Amino acid sequence: MSKPKYEEVRFGYQLPLNPWDMILDFAKYCEEVGFDAAVMADHTVAFGIKRFDSLEAWTVLAALATQTKRVMLGTVVSDVHRHHPAVLAQMVTTVDIISRGRAFLGVGVGEAMNLDPYGVPWDKRVTRTYEGVRVIKMLWTSDERITWQGRIFKLEKALLQPKPVQKPHPPLIIAANSPQTLRIVAELGDGWIPLFLTPEEYSQRLAELRGMARSNFGRDPDSIIPAYYTYCVVSKNPEEARKAIEIPAKMYLIQAPELLKKFGVEISDEYRITKIVFNEETVKKMLGEAKKVPDEALEGRFICGSPEDCIEQIDAYIKAGVRFFSIPLLVRYEQMKDTLKLFANEVIAYFRGLA
Repeated sequence: MSKPKYEEVRFGYQLPLNPWDMILDFAKYCEEVGFDAAVMADHTVAFGIKRFDSLEAWTVLAALATQTKRVMLGTVVSDVHRHHPAVLAQMVTTVDIISRGRAFLGVGVGEAMNLDPYGVPWDKRVTRTYEGVRVIKMLWTSDERITWQGRIFKLEKALLQPKPVQKPHPPLIIAANSPQTLRIVAELGDGWIPLFLTPEEYSQRLAELRGMARSNFGRDPDSIIPAYYTYCVVSKNPEEARKAIEIPAKMYLIQAPELLKKFGVEISDEYRITKIVFNEETVKKMLGEAKKVPDEALEGRFICGSPEDCIEQIDAYIKAGVRFFSIPLLVRYEQMKDTLKLFANEVIAYFRGLA
């Protein structure tokens, strides 16, 4: 395999959600070994089998800002339902100031597990997200008081001070898989982060996004950072890696029922990521449904195997356009540091021409 030098490609490690001492330890270590970002999922509860522990993401990131020096710090992804967009804008600004310009904000339309059990309204979720992103960007960039009326949100002589360190503002990366959310990215996003896509699907969707940004909104499409979120297991033993990723990946895929129809598998819409609420009962059902997912559905959607396997798979995504990877490493916590080091020393180093 020829060795490309993709110096512009960045790698983010998705931190655990609890406990704090472990989050801190792994964040400092991923910075030490060469990751570019330490990323938090912004959840009220964690994806779990028996436990669903989760600390609040932006509180954690503010603390990490005082304990790290180089890595970018942000979420994949927050929503504008649990936090009013003005409050979320202030939270991110605070982390950007504490970290001296290292914050980024990922935003998505929301997940039922974080909202429904707590009575948080999120009807008209695409409209809420679109308006929320507009409000955040207005407050980050305007030195004047803003009066603005949307369908969901309203500003009346609103002003956010101080401003973020980064100019014009911290990167705002939008999770988008549907045509409606892709349009939000095309108009307002500094980056795009989908999931479940093969490199071929990613390339097609990125071309669609760039065309929409240029023709519909007069934007430079190259100004939008192409990112990707996917599970990863890297190991010197590729068979162990494939075994480790199988069940989590299949549980992930049943949350996209339309995708599995391509493989002749019918999954109830109740398991869709925007509808499923994680608890002991639903997880048990999901484990049963995951058995329906054929192994071939996993091919090309996750990063898995030996370092050489992972390099080949990541290279395919880079050729498809990806420039930022947000990666949860699916290994036991006692193996995490060794896995972070292996990924950094053999995979990241390869793409930087160091290995």
